[in-house]
Amino acid sequence: MKAALCRLLVTLVLGLAQHEAYAAPLTLVTSHYPPYCMEEGGQAKGVAVELVKEAFSRMQQDITIVFVPFARAIEMVRTGQADAIFPFALRPERKQFFNYTTEKLLSDPGALFVRADSNITFDGDFAKLASFSIGMPRGTYQGDAFMQAIQTYQLKIEETKDQEQNVRKLVAKHLDIVVGPRLLVQDAAQRINEAASIKLLYSDISEGAAFVAFSMHGNRAELITRLDQTFKKMRLDGTYRRIFGAVSAAK
Repeated sequence: MKAALCRLLVTLVLGLAQHEAYAAPLTLVTSHYPPYCMEEGGQAKGVAVELVKEAFSRMQQDITIVFVPFARAIEMVRTGQADAIFPFALRPERKQFFNYTTEKLLSDPGALFVRADSNITFDGDFAKLASFSIGMPRGTYQGDAFMQAIQTYQLKIEETKDQEQNVRKLVAKHLDIVVGPRLLVQDAAQRINEAASIKLLYSDISEGAAFVAFSMHGNRAELITRLDQTFKKMRLDGTYRRIFGAVSAAK
């Protein structure tokens, strides 16, 4: 009887401790990736930010969103200095350092863009891209198939600072093609008034799925389960369509 009572007390204490741990604000890190995430006037904005804010609000979980360079964001979560990172692509080698949500935060298919007057064509065979210069922001991952094609077909990749620089170099004819998430590239082109100067060559070279990934420092299994459930409900009740629709309407 005493043993059973002790087990019950331990369970209650652990459950209370876990609840109190989650009651404290969580620190989520991200980087400047319009229209997903951006900081304007000290306020966090963007598609991914709005989705994350809505989800944690429904869970009655306070969060603090901190903008830092991408490499630093990864290191902060890996070492437990921050609780989670978003939006974050799922790569096999990252699974040993991060606990991912099962539900995607968002999907933005990987795409290829060319100048509006370009006569380049593409049918999905990456080998046919070997003669072109392709711009890709430094440190980004464009899906398993494309990344493998870089090695297999010796694609000529020129690393750039970000998608804005990517688009500028494409328009200036320093690149033949740029690669990146479709919405991200289109938004970059619009911000620098070059939307009419480029066109979509090919979409869906990758799914472009991005997640919320948590630090392995601490047990967050219950929190991740609740977040997955909340994302599902947000898709079903039209929240995702509303937030993404607002971005599309602004273009």
